[in-house]
Amino acid sequence: MPTEIPLLAGGAALAAGLVLVPLAAHLARRRGWVAVPRADRWHRRPTALMGGLGIYAATVAGLGASGALAGELPLVGLLCGATVMMGLGAVDDRRSVMPRPKLLTELACTGLAFALEVRALPGAPWWVGLPVTALWVVGLTNALNLLDNMDGLAGGAAALGALALGGILLGQGDQGGAAFAFAVAGSTLAFLRENRHPARVFMGDCGSLFLGYALAVLALRAHGGAWAAGPVRATAIPLVLLCVPIADTTLVTVMRLWNGRPVSQGGRDHASHRLVYLGLSEPAAVGVLHGACAAAGAAAWALAGLHPQAGAIAAAATVGVTLLLFIRLARVDAYRRPAPPAPPPGPAPADHRAPGTLAPAAGGRPPVRAPATVPELRVGLFRGRSAQARHDGVG
Repeated sequence: MPTEIPLLAGGAALAAGLVLVPLAAHLARRRGWVAVPRADRWHRRPTALMGGLGIYAATVAGLGASGALAGELPLVGLLCGATVMMGLGAVDDRRSVMPRPKLLTELACTGLAFALEVRALPGAPWWVGLPVTALWVVGLTNALNLLDNMDGLAGGAAALGALALGGILLGQGDQGGAAFAFAVAGSTLAFLRENRHPARVFMGDCGSLFLGYALAVLALRAHGGAWAAGPVRATAIPLVLLCVPIADTTLVTVMRLWNGRPVSQGGRDHASHRLVYLGLSEPAAVGVLHGACAAAGAAAWALAGLHPQAGAIAAAATVGVTLLLFIRLARVDAYRRPAPPAPPPGPAPADHRAPGTLAPAAGGRPPVRAPATVPELRVGLFRGRSAQARHDGVG
């Protein structure tokens, strides 16, 4: 396959997404497929769902227009698995699928990837490799689903991860995998045009499950492509690349268990929410996590490329800083926050207050200051509870 095809797939998916994502949002609004504000959710106004349909359709359009699927049976099989995941998410968006059939569907799609030689620990026997593969695919798919908790966050993380995976797979000579990755990146970048704050459309479960599965199986292709260079290095690549959604899911799971809350219950206790509680604006909080995703992608690319020693240092530094950040965020009390009341009808009024003043708790969110400066962020992160006390109305 020529090297130009992966780049063509990404460009075609981006162009298609600029048309298909707004179309999906328009369809969702006409059909009444909207996300209504709830006490355990962050958004304040009804917002169209099904942006994931546009992401999926643009990805398929990019792969088809570039000819990347021609003669690539494994790639077609992976796309079939991703299609099933997208369909599962679309049904869940409309009718709320129960956990057991959802898990069984995710395991079935994992089995399809395993049968196509996309698996963890390629040198291990199947009875070892299959459970590890299932743990990775199901875990990462749901991690990205959980990361979809603030405008632009999951879409940006997926786009950055897909771009890094495209570069890694291209370097390994896996043109088909790179085409899939760049198509996912292009369609997701187009989606971000509609999903950045304030979002006009959400990806929904149909988008997050599709993107999570796609990233999981593409990361396993990169893992398999690096296996000859050593199992430790090959295993580190996907873990470093996707350390932010992994860390966010771990943070939420541990803190909910620690506070006696059901892990499956939604809430405003993710890393993005905790950054806002420390004083950042929503775009700034998302930007911090996107920066961590970009650093992780660059470190994984270096680790997989021609500079493994530099990549190992960069990977260790990235994971270390991310770990310190999430440890600090775990100290933020995210559970004693006012529940949001029903939002007022109509568009939100413009805010003409001077920069730096406290905004009222619109939609029940804790008061949010204007975007924090670097010194303010340093105070909020490393000088204890001062910023958090301001949000609680103390001091």
